[in-house]
Amino acid sequence: MLLLIFTVFHPDDSDIRSLVFYSERLEASIDLLNYYVKLGYTILSAGLKELDGNEITLPIEVFDGEPMGDYILRLQEEWKKILNNRP
Repeated sequence: MLLLIFTVFHPDDSDIRSLVFYSERLEASIDLLNYYVKLGYTILSAGLKELDGNEITLPIEVFDGEPMGDYILRLQEEWKKILNNRP
C-alpha cells in the first residue's frame, strides 16, 4: 500500500496544489504523475510513503507525460524470471 504525495503547478491558474493518491501499485502512481505532466502541470515534488513509514523521494525530472506503467511491469517480470532461474 502506497501513498503518493506530490505538489503540482499549472500555469493557467497559477495555483500550486498539494495532492495525495493512494494505490497498491507503484506503476499506477508513476502513471498518474505522467498524466498530470501530459495535462500541462509541472511536478514540483513527489514522494512515495508506505504504511510502515518508509519513504522515497521521486526524481521529478523523469516525468515527461508518457506512461511508464507497462515498462515497469515488463521489467518486474524479467527480474522474476532471472531470480527464479538462479542455480
